[in-house]
Amino acid sequence: MDHLELPGIAIEALPEFVLRLPMPVAVTIENRNPEGTFSGLRGCDLLSPAGGVEFRLVPPQGQTLLWPAESARMRENPFAGFTLGPGEVRRMLFDLSVIDPSPRPGRYRLEATLFQPLAPAEAPPLELTFVEPPNPEAAVVSKLRAGHASWAAFVLDGGPALPASLPQGLGLHRFLREAVHGPRPIASLDPEDAARFAPGPLEGEAAVLRVEILSARGDPRTAEESGRILRRWPGLRWRLDEISRGEGLLTRLRQWEGAEAR
Repeated sequence: MDHLELPGIAIEALPEFVLRLPMPVAVTIENRNPEGTFSGLRGCDLLSPAGGVEFRLVPPQGQTLLWPAESARMRENPFAGFTLGPGEVRRMLFDLSVIDPSPRPGRYRLEATLFQPLAPAEAPPLELTFVEPPNPEAAVVSKLRAGHASWAAFVLDGGPALPASLPQGLGLHRFLREAVHGPRPIASLDPEDAARFAPGPLEGEAAVLRVEILSARGDPRTAEESGRILRRWPGLRWRLDEISRGEGLLTRLRQWEGAEAR
């Protein structure tokens, strides 16, 4: 091979985030080479964000806010490296709300760098706006976060039943928390519930969780829905492969952290 293009990275997010709520960003890492395999790559994860991608929020003026690729959290819980073969792509999620200190209301440029064995790769930046939540919503959010270090901990820690009405930005985290810690097995969950928290970059996540529920039921629609996901988000193949092995996200979390943990 004369030239080997290093894996590239792209990020996707809604243009506006409400502060204090989860702020999901989709991260896609792609090996565009027709031949050549890259191993030891590190990405990120919505519930365990330490990994190989650095995020920067750059305001028009003032200090840049940083989530580093290398951190104490990463050393304590190393994100397992993965391999991308020729033409393969992987899509993941990251929650910007872990960045500390939190951004102030206003406009920022979001930058991301993938650190990989040979050389870093930069994602095309995004322009984002951050706004304060309405006063009644802010009180609800503060109460829900009390005692939890992050929104990931809110999911993994579990706790008492949640109010019937929650801010829209908590839809995914509510679904995960109740699915992981609730008494109902995955096969008894409503697959349509996974479509109710799906704006922007969360749409692919909702589709994958729906397939995990269908698969647990032995539903014949599983293969068709998986095909639709791959046509739209080829970078989610690895998640579908996990489901086919019985290792989907809901299954693993229920067994490791939730209702089925031993």
